[in-house]
Amino acid sequence: MVKKFSFFGASLLVIYSLLLSLGYMLQRSFILHPKKLDKKYEYSFDFRFDELNFPIEEGDINAIHAYANSAGNSDKAVLYFHGNADNLKRWGRVSSDFTERGYDVIMMDYRGFGKSDGKATESNMYSDAEKMYEYALEKYAPEDIIVYGRSIGSGVATQLVSQKKVKALFLETPFYSLEDVVRNKYPFVLLLFNLEFQFPNFSNIDSIDIPIHIFHGTNDKVVPYESAEKLKSYLKESDTFITIDGAGHKNIPTFEVYQEVMSSLL
Repeated sequence: MVKKFSFFGASLLVIYSLLLSLGYMLQRSFILHPKKLDKKYEYSFDFRFDELNFPIEEGDINAIHAYANSAGNSDKAVLYFHGNADNLKRWGRVSSDFTERGYDVIMMDYRGFGKSDGKATESNMYSDAEKMYEYALEKYAPEDIIVYGRSIGSGVATQLVSQKKVKALFLETPFYSLEDVVRNKYPFVLLLFNLEFQFPNFSNIDSIDIPIHIFHGTNDKVVPYESAEKLKSYLKESDTFITIDGAGHKNIPTFEVYQEVMSSLL
């Protein structure tokens, strides 16, 4: 009986260990969805841009620097941190929302995305964001830099702005914290695994004293509106929370109210 119990216990331990390993792998796939690009791939956008590479231990972080005009002489810029999935082939196109308003755009692919090497962790996403900020400071004054974070990028953006000086912070489809999103959509996950990524937007926002502008749709099936709404209690009176009725997770920029507000704020 003792031997049977020992074998049963050992089997459960092995199964649990396998589940933990599987859970961490699924977390990475669920949270990030990276999509690689061949290093020889050539970007094609409807604006002037330079392709950049920043050295890291595993190779390089790939990024683009989009320009508001052909002369490349704008004195203001947006540091844009994109959402999960895909890469700069897709995300780079959103730069036109800002270049058309006179802003240059600096946007990186996280490690493991596009042409960027390595594997993304919360820690190196933060440190790579600082690399982008330091690059931006070589060309723009802090008071002329806006940080924009979309979805998972909101976690990177809020952490950066909590540490660095910029003009304003814009967040599109942000969440209270990643744990809050997972608890809402997959509550059983938190019973089995510790989350590898946290992205505590609420605590970062609580320490930010520059203007914050949040956009969120009521029909968001990825990051529930209720998760973003919890951030309101951490905002200052001068900050804005723009609710876009009917907007989902991917289509906020297609709504006229978004474009109107952006034009008024930028």
